[in-house]
Amino acid sequence: MKKNMYLAICVAISLTVLPLCMYNSSADVKDKTVISQMSSTQTTTQPESESESNIPETTEKDSTQAEQEMICIYLSDKKETLTLPLHDYIIGVVAAEMPAAYENEALKAQAAASITLARRKMQTAGDTDELDGAVITTNSKKDQGYMSVDKMRERWGEEFDTYYEKIAAAVDEVYSYQIEYEGEPIVAAFHAISTGLTECAENVWEEKKDYLVSVESEGDKLSSTYESTLSLSGEKLEEYLNDATGFKSRGKESEWIGECEYTEAGTLVSVEICDEVFTGAALREILSLRSAAMEIDFADGEFVFTVKGYGHGVGLSQYGADYYARQGYTWQEIIAHYYPGTQLEQI
Repeated sequence: MKKNMYLAICVAISLTVLPLCMYNSSADVKDKTVISQMSSTQTTTQPESESESNIPETTEKDSTQAEQEMICIYLSDKKETLTLPLHDYIIGVVAAEMPAAYENEALKAQAAASITLARRKMQTAGDTDELDGAVITTNSKKDQGYMSVDKMRERWGEEFDTYYEKIAAAVDEVYSYQIEYEGEPIVAAFHAISTGLTECAENVWEEKKDYLVSVESEGDKLSSTYESTLSLSGEKLEEYLNDATGFKSRGKESEWIGECEYTEAGTLVSVEICDEVFTGAALREILSLRSAAMEIDFADGEFVFTVKGYGHGVGLSQYGADYYARQGYTWQEIIAHYYPGTQLEQI
């Protein structure tokens, strides 16, 4: 009897305790699963350490460069200096020098040329007393232009955000690069529109650069402003030339224009006017022409100057860059075309 009672008590205890143990065991597994899931979720959302960062090294480097590199520029219109981050300066340069509506790859090529020119100036500035400590001017005829954010807002109006972000993105992509030749940043010359062939540096500045040579830029001929004309009476032409050089005419107007010499790219090297020799560059300056690539004719009692292109014609053609970008060229390919023999180096 006692033995039967003992067995009954053991069975009762087993029926009570075992389910509790099973429940606790299941809960423990469940809790561990939840904790594991929570840990997994937290691990993927927590900020990673610098050593484990998925941000590309070049992007992190670019950010550091953008914070550290500063440039002092001379505002030619205000005759004062301004020190600002190089990154912001290049955005202002591209905004001033190239239409914001141009293709992205063209804007990147322009940014690469502009930052190379700026870094070269920073390395070779020497004595900057003449510019009150600045290393580069905002005179586009001497160095390269620059546009402040306020000017951008004024020019672009409602399109400001779109255009600013577009240009800033182009600058971001190329900021860590510069164009080099034999280990040095190049003279990254650029102009608006060529004649269909870019010009050799020695034909414009009497200084040869192996990477500033004549290359094809056929797309420039498609520009609506590729060709321009200026018509002047003999009296008005003499007035302009006299004011600049003391020129005095003689003989019949139809016989004033003598021998002309041209480069392969179409730039007027020299022309005889009443036996006086003028360079194409001088005539461009005196008559405020768009380029020195001109032909001079006399018809119906007037001198007609037919001008092709816009700018000095050396280096990168901005319209040509946009044309190539529309054909699918990358900014690297555009740079390689207009500056042959150069290399893009990441710094």
